[in-house]
Amino acid sequence: MLASLAPAGRSSRGSLAESLNAGGAVVAGGSGRLRGRLVAGELALALVLAVSAGVLIRTVAILTSQPIGFDASHVFTTGFGVPFNPRAPMTSGEQFYQGVLARVRRLPGVKVAALTADLPFDGYMSAPVMPRAHVVPTVFDVVTPGYFPALAIPLLRGRGFGPEDRAGMPDAVIVNRAAAAKFWPGRDPLGRQFTTGLKFAPGPWTVVGVAGDTRVAGYRPAAQPEIFFPLAQVPYPGLQLVLRTTGDPAALLRPVRAAAASVDRNIPLVGPQPLSAILIGTITQQRFLMKLLAIAAALGLLLARVGVYGAVGTWTAERTRERGVRMALGADRGAVLGLVLGCAARWTAAGAAIGAGGAYLATRALRAYLFGVKPGDPATLALAAALLFAVALAAAWLPARRAAGIGPAVALRRE
Repeated sequence: MLASLAPAGRSSRGSLAESLNAGGAVVAGGSGRLRGRLVAGELALALVLAVSAGVLIRTVAILTSQPIGFDASHVFTTGFGVPFNPRAPMTSGEQFYQGVLARVRRLPGVKVAALTADLPFDGYMSAPVMPRAHVVPTVFDVVTPGYFPALAIPLLRGRGFGPEDRAGMPDAVIVNRAAAAKFWPGRDPLGRQFTTGLKFAPGPWTVVGVAGDTRVAGYRPAAQPEIFFPLAQVPYPGLQLVLRTTGDPAALLRPVRAAAASVDRNIPLVGPQPLSAILIGTITQQRFLMKLLAIAAALGLLLARVGVYGAVGTWTAERTRERGVRMALGADRGAVLGLVLGCAARWTAAGAAIGAGGAYLATRALRAYLFGVKPGDPATLALAAALLFAVALAAAWLPARRAAGIGPAVALRRE
């Protein structure tokens, strides 16, 4: 409605004599320039949306391609609403957890079952670790045997946890590669000892294995030094179940719920879901904005195509006599096509030039959501500009072909 005000005002100011003298022809002039500016502005806005969607698409692609150190496919996870026992906080629900673990290991489709205090990408705990004279803040987890196979975390050296790592036996711990490099650079970590500032697990702890690095805080941060305690030697409340399955992990919801109810029907499952859903949840904002802007960009390009088609159609109608004269003087069909497509290309170039600046400002506003992509990314801008030119020229092709198909005699007769 706003865009129609200018041509409506121009029409209302025209005189009847000028209209009659025009002989039915459309007179080009200021209205054509205004129309070109409006089309260029429409194309510029479409480019801003396309570039904004493009940088977020690249961000999601880069984030999800980061090596995370474990395999989240075919993994089912759940917590449990075990009541907290203030008299024995570290052993709250121990019998329940072990009972559930024993039952779910027998379920069809379960390859490996384990318990863990924290899931990757779902928060982490940190402890002061003293491998030498100084303190190193380190991520820690408490797990049962089978945790590393359940998440397909490779053991690089030494061994995993087993039945021998129980209460009353020498304290055993597994460190990841980042922790081994941080604590004992250039030396063999197996058999090394350290203490911690944890009251429930002071140590000294002996390193029995080295695991691969995993990202515990999401896609963005790099892997951190991490240590793993055996649950049998460090009782811990609030555990979560991890199951590696042979099929769809969501199909285990009912069997796991039944297994937990057979141990204690008053304890519900908390947050049962595939582990892959937790990974997706860490980039929810980027994915939402990506989808929103992709839809807006698609609509913007569609509207730009309609605008170019209408503007080029009107532009060719205004210049029917000019085309007839050109063709009468020897211009061929290709020259007429080039004339019309050149007009669309000029409007698109103007829109792309304006839109490039707007796209830089728009993507700067999105920089908090970007990863591995800079605001105004040149590759994304070039791709979006190429798409814009393709859409504009495709929209202009039909009126251009129609104009080139009219012979000079017909064109002059229409005037």
